[in-house]
Order: sequence, then C-alpha cells, then structure tokens
Amino acid sequence: PDIVNEIQQPLAQNHSRTVTDKKIPPYDYLTAPSDLPPIAVERRPGELGEGYLFVSIFNFDSFGSVPGYALILDNNGEPVYYDRPHGVPVAVDFKKQPNGLLTYSAPGPNTNGFFGLNNRYEIVDEYLAEGYTTDFHDLQLLDNGNALLLIHDLQTVDMSKLTPGGSTEAPVIGCIIQEVDQDNKKLFQWRSWDYIDILDTNRPLDDDPLRYIHCNSIELDHDGHILISSRHLDEVTKINRQTGDIIWRMGGRHNEFDFTNDYGFNYQHDARRLANGNLTIYDNGVLHEPKHSRGIEYWVSESSRTVAKVAEFRNTPETYALAMGNMQTLPNSNVVVGWGRSSAPILTEFDQAGTKLLELTTEKRMATY
Repeated sequence: PDIVNEIQQPLAQNHSRTVTDKKIPPYDYLTAPSDLPPIAVERRPGELGEGYLFVSIFNFDSFGSVPGYALILDNNGEPVYYDRPHGVPVAVDFKKQPNGLLTYSAPGPNTNGFFGLNNRYEIVDEYLAEGYTTDFHDLQLLDNGNALLLIHDLQTVDMSKLTPGGSTEAPVIGCIIQEVDQDNKKLFQWRSWDYIDILDTNRPLDDDPLRYIHCNSIELDHDGHILISSRHLDEVTKINRQTGDIIWRMGGRHNEFDFTNDYGFNYQHDARRLANGNLTIYDNGVLHEPKHSRGIEYWVSESSRTVAKVAEFRNTPETYALAMGNMQTLPNSNVVVGWGRSSAPILTEFDQAGTKLLELTTEKRMATY
C-alpha cells in the first residue's frame, strides 16, 4: 500500500469525476475500458486484512483473444490500478516484492521474464533466467537482491523405452530452477532431469508434450534451502541450495511423510513456508472425490517426517479449480485464497476460523493467477 497509494492511472480530464459521501471515502474515477470485467463484492462482518488486493485476471477459455488485466483493488472492489502490460493477453504473478517493487510476468511471443515496476508503475528492472526462456509461474526476490526463477525445459526423449507405443522423439518438458544475481547471471542451477524420474509423473505418458513435472512455485526455506511445488508430481520437494540434492519429497509417488489427519494434496500450487514453520499449499484437488479445491496449512516435522493439518479453507458452496490458484496468509492471520481456474468466485478472504469475510466474483468466467 505504501508503494501504490500515491500515483494512480492519470485521470482523463473530460471523463473524470470525484464522488464524495460521508459514508464512504472519496474516489477519483476514470472511465474504465469496456472489456474490464465488472467485479461483484460480498462483504461480511469481520476484520479484513490491511492493504490492497493484487489480481491477475483473464478469460482462460479465450486465452490469447480476450485481453486480461493486472489489477490492484481495494476491499470494496474499486480499482486502484489497472493495466494490460505490453499488450499481451495476460499478466500473471502480479505482486509486491519485499524490496517494494511490483513484479509481474507477461508471457507472449515478444516478452520473456519478469518486470519490476516502481511507485509510478514504470518498468525499472527485469528478471531473466540465463540461457533459457523464463517460466511465468513464480518469481521470488531475495533479501540480497538475487532472484529465484523457474524454467520449463523442453527436451526430446525416447519414450519407447518407458511406455509401450511411446514415440522415439517425444517432446517432454522438465523443470529447471535458477538463482540469478542482479545482473541476471546464474549462481545456482538445478535440473529435474538429474533427480526426478519421468515415470514419477501423474500424467499419461503419451501426453504431447508431456509436462512430466510442471513446477509452479519456488520458495526459499528458513534454513536457506529451496522448496518447489510440482503439479504433475503431486509433490512438494525440498532441494539443497548448495549441492542440488533432494532433502525430502512430500506427496506423490515417493512421499516420505505420514499425513496424520489429512488425505493430502494433488495438482497443487503455491507451496509457502510461514514464519511459524508451517507450510501452506493451494490444493487444487483434481483427484479428490468429490472434486474440491482448498487452501491448507500443515504443521511439518522434517525430523520425524510427519505432517498434521492445522487449518483448511474451503468455500461454501464448494469451489473447484482444475488449475492455477494460490493461498496467502496475512499478518492478521486472515487467509486469502485466489481460486484460479474456477467458474466462480475469483477470490475469497477468510478469518483463521474459516469464516468467509470477503468474496470477489466476476460476471464472466474469468481465471486468476
């Protein structure tokens, strides 16, 4: 909020108006683009978290033809900022970084990597993987100025050796993670090909292409090592940041943990370590019966390889998202769930008890990342 509350989109002189009312704060309004989707807001009693809501919104079914937006909204659903960066259909992973910059990725034929915006929404930095096209799923900026990045790495693999009828020249996508310095020079690199077997995937082996791991989040753990979430392994993996060796695997075919009071996660996103040591995950739940998505917080003992559910955040009625989505725990302990590719809603804020306090819904079938 301290970054974005000074400058908003310039107001068009002939089309702006200021609305003041004793019951609501004043707003300066700019006529919005006709394709900016209306957002319905449901508020319920309770204390909301402070700050603005960052949302990347687009029509998944019409991806590439219907433009999306990067939005900053207040708790009344009023836009503080909107943009369609670089003219591409969607800007994703739009968020505020610890250094105050706002970052996003705009995947498109003429763009690569992540962009950093200052408090006037001007591009002042760029974050790129070295030697590869940067994946758009996640960017984590570290206190020392380095960046953690993901890469989806396409290779040709002889799948006839792994599955009957497999192609001898099958396109298979693995995962590479890099830590780069402020000049985008590689300091550390890890390749899934060196540590994760293709047969560990939850996908059909004749997928074309086969995204056998599909890494979608990266996180610096408290001990300095790295956590990644891999959607097509149903797994969160901890990786030694010095050697690249796998420290442990949670979920999937090679799960090393005992889930004492929960049925586990699958096709998940957004694995994050909290200050108290707990782990949060957005569980898409593609394999749950019945299908449902949820935000979940786990207590984790790495020494005993034990996991216990502390809290979960499910919608009423149930919301199910085949893909995308995230969970964020706020300083006041509220939890915001971005539902990803669901029919509705796009975002819900819960208190720690799981009571719904705020919900945003679009009139059109929009997805968020």
